[in-house]
Amino acid sequence: SSRKPRGGGVSPGSDRPKNPSGRRSASSGPRGGKPRQPKHACGKCGKSFSRGSSLTRHQRVHLGEKPFACPNCGRSFACGSALRDHRKKSRC
Repeated sequence: SSRKPRGGGVSPGSDRPKNPSGRRSASSGPRGGKPRQPKHACGKCGKSFSRGSSLTRHQRVHLGEKPFACPNCGRSFACGSALRDHRKKSRC
């Protein structure tokens, strides 16, 4: 007969390497290409980021910048998400 054995099909992307747990490696790109490499490195500490905006946000740590201020209490934060969290938690 011409029946195929069970589980013998090939799924898309099955040519990508799998780690010991049987999952595909997260270090490769979405189509199994080259792993993504961080392109933006901090000149002060060497930490690398894949996006320039992430590096810019990180550099505020070294510069002490806190450009996001709460309009109600005046407390300042280095990133907008920290200000949003503050306003949710403190009801400012």
